[in-house]
Amino acid sequence: AYDEDGNIIENVINVYASPLLDFNNPYVDRDTKRRLFSVFTLQANLYDGLTFNSNSGYDTRENLGDEFYGKNTTRRYMLRDSEGAYAKKSNSYTTNMTWDNILTYNKTFGKHSVHVTAVFSIQESKSKSFNAEGAGFPSDEMGNWNLSEAKYNIKNESSFGKSTWASFVGRIQYGYNDRYMVNVS
Repeated sequence: AYDEDGNIIENVINVYASPLLDFNNPYVDRDTKRRLFSVFTLQANLYDGLTFNSNSGYDTRENLGDEFYGKNTTRRYMLRDSEGAYAKKSNSYTTNMTWDNILTYNKTFGKHSVHVTAVFSIQESKSKSFNAEGAGFPSDEMGNWNLSEAKYNIKNESSFGKSTWASFVGRIQYGYNDRYMVNVS
């Protein structure tokens, strides 16, 4: 609602701010997400009956968060005199890598058959994140690029995590006359 001079009436009903405040005092609430996922495969016949397969996958994710609510936006209106504007920046990065190597030998000798498989696999995950937020900025002009000036509700958090797994598997199958089979893993 507007008054007779064309100015926005800030208090429409005693405790509620006019939704038009956000037109004159825009806010930022943005999440940016990026992801790259890739898979690579190598196959090779090394010898008669002997094959090698290598599979690799890489996955990386990045999330960036930006928030800023000036002291005259609808979300901060009730706190504009006590706490003022609110700002937050957050980012997180995650990478996952998998690498599998498979060596296989298949051979038939008359009535005898042999199948040998050896597998080696490694996986690694890393993640790191950072978050900073606060309120009570001396001015709205710098937006969320002035986090060191926050006076209230200051929060700084960070984290890092890493895990790695390695595994080995082997199997031998012996068959005779397409009728009998022994399997060892």
